[in-house]
Amino acid sequence: MNRTIKILIADDHRIFLDGLRAILKNEKSICIEAEATSGEEVMEQLRHKDIDIVVLDVEMGGKNGIDTAVEIRINYPHIRILMLTMHGDGGRIDKLLTIPVDGYILKNKGADQLVEAIYKLDSGRTHFNPEITEELIRYRRNQKKHEEVKLTQREEEVLRLIAQEYTTPQISEALFIAQSTVETHRRNLIGKLGVKGTLGLVRWAVENLK
Repeated sequence: MNRTIKILIADDHRIFLDGLRAILKNEKSICIEAEATSGEEVMEQLRHKDIDIVVLDVEMGGKNGIDTAVEIRINYPHIRILMLTMHGDGGRIDKLLTIPVDGYILKNKGADQLVEAIYKLDSGRTHFNPEITEELIRYRRNQKKHEEVKLTQREEEVLRLIAQEYTTPQISEALFIAQSTVETHRRNLIGKLGVKGTLGLVRWAVENLK
């Protein structure tokens, strides 16, 4: 006798819920037991329904998908979680994996991938489409690179002033160092941080300096 996979689908756009229902209606082994349009509704449904897999939109309003996934994992650790999103953002994916969720697919992928992901999760496996895996690898590589960078106190002082749009003469005056020394620090920072020019230095400073 074939097992029926009981799922809850959650998205704050009704038209997308309708689309999910249409995709899954012909799958005899998959039964949509409940629907929700917010994280609060998801948790309310789980109190009353026996669910195997939650298919959850990351960007829901109110209690978003990430916060909802955390709550599901704490209160219903046996439930498998499949996240849906429009964006394969590396930082967000990394955060979801620490919850952890069991799968993550982009909304612009075909129906076949959604069905495949549900069956894989039900069998105890995970499902992450290749684009998401590649983005996560890039993100973690960049994070590791940033973590390994050690700036001297003087380099950090110069970088902070560059980020504040100080010119070389202004930095020279503020730090009581020669303009040639400022330019040396600038070149060294570009090489050490692996960025392109002053704009790259500013972006790195904004993202990494507290």
